[in-house]
Amino acid sequence: MDGEKETSGIFISEKELDRRIKTTNRNLYISLIALLFAVSAFIVTVIYFVKCV
Repeated sequence: MDGEKETSGIFISEKELDRRIKTTNRNLYISLIALLFAVSAFIVTVIYFVKCV
């Protein structure tokens, strides 16, 4: 039963590892950009409220 089907994540081929790293990097960049947008929107909102008050 537990012959070749058992993959515990230790024996990952280099191609698979490369693909995982690229996916992780892309997700990291996307979250960084989203964080940048959130921070800039927050700053704009704060400035807007300060100017109104």
